[in-house]
Amino acid sequence: MKIQIKKFIWFSCLPAVGGIVLVSCHQSNKNGKLKFNPVLNETYYFSLTKYSLKTWGDQSPLAKRYDTIYLDFSLQNIYRTDTFVTCKLTLNGFIWKGKPQVNYQRDSLHALSANVILNDSGIVKSVGDMDYILRDIENDSATGKYLSGAIPDHVSKSALTDVLNRIFSVIPAKAIKVQDTWVTNITLNTNHPIHFSNFNVLKYNHGDTALIEIQSNIFAKRSPGDEPYIQGNQNGEAFIDNQTGVPYWYKTQSEIVTTATHYDIRETEKFILIKKEENQPY
Repeated sequence: MKIQIKKFIWFSCLPAVGGIVLVSCHQSNKNGKLKFNPVLNETYYFSLTKYSLKTWGDQSPLAKRYDTIYLDFSLQNIYRTDTFVTCKLTLNGFIWKGKPQVNYQRDSLHALSANVILNDSGIVKSVGDMDYILRDIENDSATGKYLSGAIPDHVSKSALTDVLNRIFSVIPAKAIKVQDTWVTNITLNTNHPIHFSNFNVLKYNHGDTALIEIQSNIFAKRSPGDEPYIQGNQNGEAFIDNQTGVPYWYKTQSEIVTTATHYDIRETEKFILIKKEENQPY
């Protein structure tokens, strides 16, 4: 935890010391593309935390539900073509600290994996079979046996596709310079389709690190001609390795309102990914 806090402090202070970094660092990818290009056979370890709060209606006291989800996983580039990267995704931990209580953790010898394919702009093309991983979580003694219908919301082909698309779709797969902008549109499909239109700005490009600012519109419609019944916004930033397209840190905060028949459902979420060392705790 102390190591993670130090990383947060370092990244938070990076813009303030930009002048110093410019003097001391070599901009090693100045004319190259910023694309998803992880080193072949290298393994990258990540800790993902999602904090959320849902409230129902506008009466006092409000009905509220807090949720905290932790995912501890790694990606290893096992095969690469000109435009596609096949990675082995290994799930080392899934902790759910909400009304459900899940504490699923596996060491490197017992962790289960599935292959995922991404293109060079970080969009997921396919995720392998996840059913045996779901069964392992559901059968674990530390997992509530009643969760067979809930866990796929967070660990499934659809859920992990959504997670990876959120993180890596910020990568433009083209040469960019400071203050360049680009838009990426993604659809998250777990539970129901919800669309993210992400406006990205390259704010800094110092040494091996690119800092991207993210502003998003979020919406969902029941059919193309309908008014949105889900609307929201998101803002955040990502620190990306220029050479590999792998994030050091990715953080967004969103606010979404779902209009139901008799009341609105409001959800706020913080979504934080940190690249970490092997076996480093959450």
